[in-house]
Amino acid sequence: MAGDGVITDALPAQLALSGVSVPAGCTDESSGNTAVVRCATLPVSQAVQVEVYATVVTATGDIVNTFTWTADSLGPDEPPEC
Repeated sequence: MAGDGVITDALPAQLALSGVSVPAGCTDESSGNTAVVRCATLPVSQAVQVEVYATVVTATGDIVNTFTWTADSLGPDEPPEC
């Protein structure tokens, strides 16, 4: 089991966070222009779908967005996957 998984998405300056959709068992802890979703303990190999909605505030240059995923603990031989 993975314990307390957290997905963090700090949006680039060209985007404004407008909403986050989280599944049951997860909470939206977003603030400002950073989406943060915390999920309770999940069984190994269980998928979680999180949707982050943003509005383009300035369309200059390429818009590149990345996220991070962390967990307090992972099951044996289970590498994190993004």
